[in-house]
Amino acid sequence: MQAFADRIDDAVRRKESAIVVGMDPNPALFPPDAAAGGAEPEALAEAFERFSAGILEAVAEAVIAVKFQSAFYERLGAAGAAALARSLRHAQRLGLVTILDAKRADIGSTAEAYAEAQLGDLPGTPGPATDAVTVNPYLGEDGILPFVRQAAPRGKGLFVLVKTSNPSGPQLQDLLSGGRPLYLYAAALVRKLGAELPGACGLTGVGAVAGATYPGVLRELRDAMPETLFLLPGVGAQGGKVEDLAPAFLPGRRGALITASRSIIYAHRDRPGMSWKDAARSEAQALRDLFRQRLDA
Repeated sequence: MQAFADRIDDAVRRKESAIVVGMDPNPALFPPDAAAGGAEPEALAEAFERFSAGILEAVAEAVIAVKFQSAFYERLGAAGAAALARSLRHAQRLGLVTILDAKRADIGSTAEAYAEAQLGDLPGTPGPATDAVTVNPYLGEDGILPFVRQAAPRGKGLFVLVKTSNPSGPQLQDLLSGGRPLYLYAAALVRKLGAELPGACGLTGVGAVAGATYPGVLRELRDAMPETLFLLPGVGAQGGKVEDLAPAFLPGRRGALITASRSIIYAHRDRPGMSWKDAARSEAQALRDLFRQRLDA
């Protein structure tokens, strides 16, 4: 079974793209012909699935992966869970790597249960159709290891929050201990655990979330995690720019993934007269082309 890091590396090389589309379905932003037929969870879940399918089919040529935001589906209960599972499967049929943005964490048997639900093979959970999941490191190593153990035999991966894109992240992540910010301690933990999920390409399957909205720390993070796959959220609506992300990448435009959510899936709001699918395709292609142009191979 191919290691997760190798699957990502192969996809980046094959498509000459490092773009990940974020699926954050908000019915208030849907175009009229994708709107829900009611406010009931079942109607909303059906609209989520229809919208997701349209976006993914439009952008599949330009992106290598899709990051589903679990919270939007969870709030719809069983209907949302079913829609998420079907959408994950649809993404895989399109040849896309699937990432579940759930930011799970706990310890002991609870962490093991979370890990099995997110990365295992239990029917009715996201695990069978999720290639990777985001994990919160605040509980330490024993909150992450269960995810590593579930990922290892299945060729899956995880992305640990190291330096997030939100404005208040520095309140904790930048706190100093021994003269070093907390995010560098998280980075050291990620590098250590990465040895458990090695890839033949030289990258590991324990990745790091590093916000594109803080480009000034990307060189520092890359130096701290030379074998780590970076997931870079925050491009587009949050203000991150592709041209600022070069320090996160390894030679050959490898080792990092650029995530854009609202700027792709709701691109129709800034493109009057263009269909929502065509607008999403155009934005995804533009980001891919910017990646190719602004990051030296």
